[in-house]
Amino acid sequence: LPVVLSQHVNNESIHITSKPTERVDDIHHALADNTCAFLLAAYGGYNCNDLLPLLDYDLIQEANVPFVGYSDTTVLLNAIYTKTGIQ
Repeated sequence: LPVVLSQHVNNESIHITSKPTERVDDIHHALADNTCAFLLAAYGGYNCNDLLPLLDYDLIQEANVPFVGYSDTTVLLNAIYTKTGIQ
């Protein structure tokens, strides 16, 4: 599978990660791309709780693209499951 890095992957704001709005923009952009096979949180779930109110759960449900995590993305995965039923 080809690897595509998100637009904000190298941005740093708080503790070596990009701003929540930038991360959500990257997620939404990837989900809107019908060639996206899955999303990989390559660094882990640092401050994923900041993303939860910004996510478009309808888009996540429609795209039905697996989220794969490195480290702890549990809060993100649980929110997606709770809002969409996607496992």
